[in-house]
Amino acid sequence: IADNFDNLELTKIYPNPAGNRLTIQPLVQTQKISGWKIVDKSGIILQSKNQVLQGEFTIDVSKLSAGSYFIQLYAGEKDTVVPFIKQ
Repeated sequence: IADNFDNLELTKIYPNPAGNRLTIQPLVQTQKISGWKIVDKSGIILQSKNQVLQGEFTIDVSKLSAGSYFIQLYAGEKDTVVPFIKQ
């Protein structure tokens, strides 16, 4: 998991705790996200996607067990890591 949190304030992730869906909303609408991955506390990748996304998008997290996770977003040269809880 990256330890660079510089872009954290540029991205809103909701709802947190999440039910079946997690919405990612870049607060700067022109910001492009080149991919993402969801990892558990031990760093195991559970879901990932490499695709350029711009604007708000939703991730289906319905298959995740209840617990704590991290989502890592790739945006340019900096990664953003945000914790979230799956209900």
